[in-house]
Amino acid sequence: EIIMQDSTSVKPRQLRARSPPASLSGGSFRSPKQLPSINNSMGHSSPNNSISHPSEHKKKVSKVFKKPILGDIFGSFMSGNQSFVDSLMYRARLTENPADTGYTKEIKLEESSNIEASTSSFEAVESESDSDNELRQLKTMNPKQQLALTIKNWSVLPENDHDIINEGAVYALIALCYVEDSSIRRCCATSFYHLSSREVNREPLLNMGVTTGVVTLAMQARKWKVAKMCAMTLCNLSMQPNGEAIMAREGAILALVVLLGVKGQSLLPICVQALYNMTCTDEHFKGIERISKALLNISSSGFDLSDLLVKTLVNCSRYSWMRLRIIEDGAIGSLSALLPTLSSRENKKELVFHMLVVLRSLSDSSGCRSELLQKGAVDILNTLLPYCDEKGRLIILKVMHNFLRKPSAFSNAHFEIAVTMINHVALSTTSVVNLQYCAACMQIFTKEKTRGMNHLAAHIVDAMVLLLQSSDPTIQFYVITTCGDIFFNHLCNDPVKVEQLIQHFIQQGSLVNDPQNIQALALALAKVCQVDSYMLTMIRLQLLRVVFELLFDVIGVHSSNLLLQESCCIAICRIALRLEDVSNDDRVRIAKIFTVMLDLDDEFVLSSTISSIRVLCSSGLCHKHFLSAALLDRVASIVTKYKNKIELCRTGCAVLAVFSCDVDAHDLLAAEKIMNVLFFNIKAEDGFIKELVAITLCNISSNVNAGNVMSAMGVVEVLATLSNSTSEVILELCAKCICNLTCKTDLHPKMIKNKILDIILMIALVRSVANSTRIICAKALLNLITDDNLPTIRDSGAVRVFATLSALNNPPIQFVCAKGYYLLSLTQARREELVQRRAILQSLFNMVKCQSARIRVKVGITICNLLACPVTNKAAIKAGAL
Repeated sequence: EIIMQDSTSVKPRQLRARSPPASLSGGSFRSPKQLPSINNSMGHSSPNNSISHPSEHKKKVSKVFKKPILGDIFGSFMSGNQSFVDSLMYRARLTENPADTGYTKEIKLEESSNIEASTSSFEAVESESDSDNELRQLKTMNPKQQLALTIKNWSVLPENDHDIINEGAVYALIALCYVEDSSIRRCCATSFYHLSSREVNREPLLNMGVTTGVVTLAMQARKWKVAKMCAMTLCNLSMQPNGEAIMAREGAILALVVLLGVKGQSLLPICVQALYNMTCTDEHFKGIERISKALLNISSSGFDLSDLLVKTLVNCSRYSWMRLRIIEDGAIGSLSALLPTLSSRENKKELVFHMLVVLRSLSDSSGCRSELLQKGAVDILNTLLPYCDEKGRLIILKVMHNFLRKPSAFSNAHFEIAVTMINHVALSTTSVVNLQYCAACMQIFTKEKTRGMNHLAAHIVDAMVLLLQSSDPTIQFYVITTCGDIFFNHLCNDPVKVEQLIQHFIQQGSLVNDPQNIQALALALAKVCQVDSYMLTMIRLQLLRVVFELLFDVIGVHSSNLLLQESCCIAICRIALRLEDVSNDDRVRIAKIFTVMLDLDDEFVLSSTISSIRVLCSSGLCHKHFLSAALLDRVASIVTKYKNKIELCRTGCAVLAVFSCDVDAHDLLAAEKIMNVLFFNIKAEDGFIKELVAITLCNISSNVNAGNVMSAMGVVEVLATLSNSTSEVILELCAKCICNLTCKTDLHPKMIKNKILDIILMIALVRSVANSTRIICAKALLNLITDDNLPTIRDSGAVRVFATLSALNNPPIQFVCAKGYYLLSLTQARREELVQRRAILQSLFNMVKCQSARIRVKVGITICNLLACPVTNKAAIKAGAL
């Protein structure tokens, strides 16, 4: 499989800053069958922060106002006396001292400028500002209001941050957020914003639970100022690495979603930025799925959020459990909506890249691929292709390769688009990694047989001609296997392109060095050699000898690769049969290689090797070169070892049958081991194996020495078992074997003892219906007619064979029967046996009606012999001899 891992991400840490696009790093080649990995996620990596438990926050907050504030600390009830505050801290913030007025305005001006700098492009200028007469209203405030205002003023200066955070002021602010007072809430929101705007404060603020206070303010905000400060505070806090889980746990996501709609979506840019920042995390957190859904459900507004939306989808799609939910929330529809305006955008390259990353991440999950295809992901990729550089093309190729893992999900229209896209990239790219993915996709297309679209096959052939020139092992592997599928499935009907492909394929074959690629090459060549049209093309291009030598080189170097051995075996055999100039040296090489391959212990290799030997021997090409006792013995051993493998056993018996046609091989085949193998296989369930054994036994029985060995090993019992078959071919072969064995009179006693006559009678009179088989049985009986065998023939009733067969209107059979009667009339003892059965004499006399003169001559001589004998003439006359 092609593995794609997510490892790197980038997180922006400035308000409204647009982060640079995530990088796509192509992995290195690992193995010929495995394409390189591609990493392209977005997020951030930062050290872990210590986060206290929310219960601790609540405990600290709850003690802030446990005791009531006693005394008139701010002197708000001492009217008329303005000097009592001179001894208090922060005097300059409480009185309008002319010497301090400039400092006070400077602080307020700084605060105002900070807010305007952060919000100048987000919303209209806020009509409601902080009260300019805070000092004048201070005396009318209650203690909580005064406390909130004081902390707000302190929070303006960065040098106060340490004391505010460490001395409990933050907890006081959090508690004050729950007070139903608009001025207190406005001061709290402003304080939180001031504190969170400084990066060093964000981590401790998050750990102290400040998000809870901000969320409380945001959810109950009635004033624009409060809502704005809450949104900006949450955006600031979202820039803290590893703080996203705390914010999500304390309700920041829901608060931002609520703030999205405030004042006609005026806070939309800030909230979207904050939500996006929260997705830039190394680890997912509970509620992250609500971010993508919220952004996808935002209705059209004046603010273009497409950049942040796509980046958010990039971050969220890293997590496999979110991908199907993102698709269901409408991510594909949102991406499709960006396509019409893509060409006019300034950041279109960055946007295209991020869109591709989203599709790539979503396609990594197998459960999402069908949904993506149904919602038009292929059309999106096709539209984005013109905007892509090499890196973007790589992502498109990866996405397509993911989709093609389940090609059945493609409609024909999308399948055609996919082939066109991959072919376009293959013909235009120079990246090795891109070409690797192109070749891998092409292989899948050919496995699908291009859905029967011949014009697509022609496009693939064009790409293959180009890719065949590559020296990269991965590309070579996929290209070779793709070409093999094209050859085997006859995908291309254009003879010109097929000829061009075959020529380049064979020419580049000698440049392949990788073992796996060489194996694929051998398999592809085996496929080519199985098709006559391709063989004729190679003959026309004069490439047969090139392929022949190439196969010998491959099989010599990679002798341990079994699949390669099998493929080369098939190809060499087929090419050798087509070559016109096969020299003796070539035949010796062929015989040597195939003999060595017989020593391999693999069922498929042995099956192909033995089949090739059978074909090469039966054609007469290498018969004498293969003939040896060692080869026959090895074939017999293979048949014995793989007796349960019908195909292999059948092929081995076929080789023995082919060699049995050679007289020089009879003595070798009569070896005890081979005969035992043949005798064992007469009980095989496969009828074809029985037939091959019968052929071998029949041919070997014609040799005198072999006949003696067969008789000594009990061949009659074997023939008795074999003759139980219902196959007329096997019955005829058994009859021929018996006829051959009965030609040697030395074997008669043992054969008769083993009831050879019963076998002849069963075949001739019962089992066989073919005249050719019956006539052979009659000839075998003729061979057995001797004075020594006469009593046995009489007792067995074998003469009935002549009586039965002579009634057939078949001159050859009738002639054999007439010859049998003639032999029975040569001696007195035989004649006496002949005239004892009147039915037999009647069958003899009936043959005088035969049209054949040769038959009538034999019959006449036989009758003369009966009449000339004083012992048999009376019985012959009574039977009608005269």
